[in-house]
Formats: sequence, structure tokens, C-alpha cells
Amino acid sequence: MEQGESSNPTQGGYKKKSLKLARNKEQGQAFSELVLVGRLVAFKPMSAYLVKSFVERIWSVRHALEVKELKPGVFLFSFQNNGERDRALRGKQWIVNGCLLILKAWDPSVPVEFVDLSKAEFWVKVSGLPPDQLSRENAVAIGSMLGEVLEVDLMLSNGVCRSDILKVKVSLDADAPLCAGFNIELEDGGAGWVELSYEKLPDHYFACGRMCHMMKVCPFDGKDGISKTVVRFGHKLRAEADFHKRRARDWEAVSAHRSEKGESSGGGRWAESDKMVARYVESRERVRRQKEISGGRDADPYFYKSRLGRCSQCDCLCGWTVKRLRWD
Repeated sequence: MEQGESSNPTQGGYKKKSLKLARNKEQGQAFSELVLVGRLVAFKPMSAYLVKSFVERIWSVRHALEVKELKPGVFLFSFQNNGERDRALRGKQWIVNGCLLILKAWDPSVPVEFVDLSKAEFWVKVSGLPPDQLSRENAVAIGSMLGEVLEVDLMLSNGVCRSDILKVKVSLDADAPLCAGFNIELEDGGAGWVELSYEKLPDHYFACGRMCHMMKVCPFDGKDGISKTVVRFGHKLRAEADFHKRRARDWEAVSAHRSEKGESSGGGRWAESDKMVARYVESRERVRRQKEISGGRDADPYFYKSRLGRCSQCDCLCGWTVKRLRWD
């Protein structure tokens, strides 16, 4: 071989070789049902150990969870229980230490490089529109400007929009700058400003509008007019999530499960769970009153924390758990 001649089979005139391999669909399907692929949208790298410590607490996993870094920023999450895997996947994306974690199922027929982890889904609130422009057609048009429209919420009551905002769920590029708003033409020839805000938005840099990095690690400073001294994106970009609606949906799921089991809150373990909820509410009110009287947080060394628990028999959202904890 002469000096300078390439030995790479893809260069220097050599033919590329291809090989057709056998597929074991059952094995691939069994593997994919217990794993998820995730991308951490962050300009500052994070180790697999640190990611694991965060997601174990966020997902409340009971069984062993293995986290492996496949390539920079991309992780493989291996579960022991497909129920825990499915619960994590239903969230689709999570906020881990201020960064966005995008989760996807791994199709067993494709390599991990072909799993699309570039899109993030957000509920976007549109405020500042005139009442005669609060329509589904306009919500779709606004969502299409941002990315792919997945869902529209007009907050209708008796067929009439009862809110001054529109909500549209969109899938957008996780690496692109966020859109803070846009101008609209008014009937009198003037221009109006429409603000956009995003629910469950992770940390973002106020100068460039990109997610999951701050001033010290921004690679876009000095480009396209971006400057640390110019704030183009602020706290208004983050919208408050409608927690009360999600709590209502949780209670609907609990009620549906009770109906399927033929049980009610009048007896059995449901009566006990309802007593736990009552004790929680009573304890919170007692702590609040004592704190007001004493003016300090040490009025009662204990407080009670409640959350919807999962049934050990059917792994459904069908009960309350209450923990007695100390302030310190």
C-alpha cells in the first residue's frame, strides 16, 4: 500500500460491505418493554449516577433501576417492572435538576441513533387575544407556528369560551429558542402583542431563550445579536400549570377504579383511606393555627404529608398514603 492511501473500507475506492442478520422479534420485544431511552437537554454534562439519583426520587421506583449513558446526553433506563416503566413513559418528559429529560420507547427494530429525541412537548398558554379571536382555528394556527399541534384546549363552558386565553399542546424543537410572543393586526390598523407562556418549562437563559443552560455556559453569546446585557426572555415565559385540573383527573381515576371493584368509600379499606385524608386535613389546619399563634415554625414539631398512593395488589392509583414527618 502506498503512503497516504486510505485503508478505510468506506474510502479509497473500496466497496462497502453489508450483512443481513437474523432477527429475534420476541427477544427484542421483551427487551424494549423494560427499557426507555432518554435525552437530557443540557449544555453541562451530567453523569449517569447523578441522573439515576434524581429520577429514582422523581419516579418513586420500588425496584432496581439501571441507568447507562449510551452517548453524551443520551441514557438507557432499564427497569425491573414494566408498570414502573410505563408510568415514567406516560410523563414523556421530566425536569431533572433544572434540565429537560425527554423519554421515548425504543423500537426493537431500529438502532438507538434513530430514536428521535429532539422534540419536547409543552402546553402553551396564549394570552392577549381579542375575544373574537379565541377560536380553535386560531389556536391551531398559533401552534403550527411553534411546531406540531397535538391538542387544543379552549376551556369551553356550554360551547362558549369562558377564558381570556387559549391553550395548545405542541411538539417543538428542544434545541431551538423559545417563542415569547408575536404581533397581531387590529381592526383599527394598530398592532397588538400576544404573549406565549409554557407550562412545566425547565431552566432557560433569558438572553437567548434556549432551554436548560444559563449565562456561564451559553455558546450563543455574541451571535445573532444575543448579548448578556439584553434580556429578551424573562420569567413570564414560564406558565403556571393547572394542578387543580390534574387533581380532578386523579380523583376521577380513583372513582372509576372504585366503581370497577364495586367498592365505595362507605366501608372497608376505602373508609380507612378517607379517615387518613381527614386526619391529614385536620393536622394541617392545626399546624397552621399553632404557627399563627406562636409566630414560629416550631409550634408543632410534626407535619403530615399526603399523596395519592398505588395499590400493592393492582398497581393502580386508588388510595391515599399519609406520612408523619418532622419539620427538621
